[in-house]
Amino acid sequence: RSASLYDETIYEEEDRRPRYTKKVRLSSEEIEQLELESGPNVVTFSVTTRLQGTTRCTCTVYLWDHTDKVIISDIDGTITRSDVFGHILPWVGKDWTQNNIAKLFTAIENNGYKFLYLSSRAIGQASMTKSFLKSIKQNGVGIPEGPMLLSPDSLLRAIKDEIVLRQPHIFKIKCLMDIKNLFGKDAS
Repeated sequence: RSASLYDETIYEEEDRRPRYTKKVRLSSEEIEQLELESGPNVVTFSVTTRLQGTTRCTCTVYLWDHTDKVIISDIDGTITRSDVFGHILPWVGKDWTQNNIAKLFTAIENNGYKFLYLSSRAIGQASMTKSFLKSIKQNGVGIPEGPMLLSPDSLLRAIKDEIVLRQPHIFKIKCLMDIKNLFGKDAS
């Protein structure tokens, strides 16, 4: 199963080799081609660059029904006790999570809600952030599984926005507006 991630083929004048333009979103038809099942789906894709060659990436794509109830939770300062220490302390093995957050989130999930995690952390921190969320265990209870939306910026830019400029909300507002727009202008 495959779907195109390109808007169009553009031919270079001198060698007539195709060059592709990336796009951010797949069309409904392209998503259908993936034959996703309800819930989490593991997807592998390739990224090829002239400098680094081809890299295979694996991620999880969640397919939810439009009627599902979703909670969008921030990570740093919500799941963790503070923005700055929430970024740093898990790197050195310190637990900086809010007390009873796993119990609270599990109770919410048990009432039929799904979780989506939002952070202004850099996309380069995806693996570490995913591991951090999976590692949260409080009295044997973890937090619910769910997709994670991170900033497409570099690590240095994301840290600057979060810690130096104290403006992580700019990325988060844009991201939340994109999510809202998926459901039409009358969605709340």
